[in-house]
Amino acid sequence: MGVDLALEFVGRRETVTSALKSLRRTGRAVVVGVGKERIETPPLNVFVGGEYSLIGSMGFDRTDLAEVLHLVDSGKLDLSDSVTEVLSLSQINLALEKIAERKGDSLRIVVVP
Repeated sequence: MGVDLALEFVGRRETVTSALKSLRRTGRAVVVGVGKERIETPPLNVFVGGEYSLIGSMGFDRTDLAEVLHLVDSGKLDLSDSVTEVLSLSQINLALEKIAERKGDSLRIVVVP
């Protein structure tokens, strides 16, 4: 059980670790956040055995992200059609079950605090 893709935007060791731990077999973690801390990967037998991918991306900068968030906040960019379900953090296990069991269109679940 886990996710196909985890996106990390914070750049802290613990958030990268969380992204990696959230992956299902063959999952990808894309790290966009930039920090000075060393990250920790799973032991090689787990990492290779799980066929995980860890990708670093500098595809955009903080200004680009701020612009996108501003567009969403101002209503100029509507992402509602790309989100199939919004669940609370207390429902995280349900979200993971839906993803694992491919119940409905579970590919775009947003988890909020």
